[in-house]
Amino acid sequence: MFKKGDKVCHPMHGAGIIEDIEQKELFGEKQEFYVIHIPLSRMKLMVSKEKAEEVGIRQVQNEKGIEGIM
Repeated sequence: MFKKGDKVCHPMHGAGIIEDIEQKELFGEKQEFYVIHIPLSRMKLMVSKEKAEEVGIRQVQNEKGIEGIM
């Protein structure tokens, strides 16, 4: 869905950048996570790729993308 360097928006924390995609083992199962840097709050979040849409992670739209919506 997203790749390293993509600009995204988290519904609670705001705009950020996908810094990396890491693989972690949780509950005996390997999962991939987006590592998102939120510059405004100097925070790093890890969101499961599997749950990113459910959490509300979305691509930041440019002006052309917004015009297409309207």
